[in-house]
Amino acid sequence: MEQEYAFWKKFAKTVKKGTDAYYDVQGKLHDLDKNIASQTLKNKSTVLDYYKTYNDVSMKSEMQYWDKVRKLFATGTVERIEADQKYLEANES
Repeated sequence: MEQEYAFWKKFAKTVKKGTDAYYDVQGKLHDLDKNIASQTLKNKSTVLDYYKTYNDVSMKSEMQYWDKVRKLFATGTVERIEADQKYLEANES
């Protein structure tokens, strides 16, 4: 997915602004960006779940982990909200 994003990013530089092709490319980049962010959050959650299977993780460590993850995403995005929720769940435990 990152390779596809890099391709469209490079292609976007060759397209004249204001044209239909330009807006199509920008839409494609936006969709890919959302998919990459969503996949990143999913991967981070999976990594922690796998780690917790074989290791004891303190609530403080889990809270620190989610604090770092949540900072990867822009405020107000679905991914940031989900990471914030996981951070708060770890904080409440």
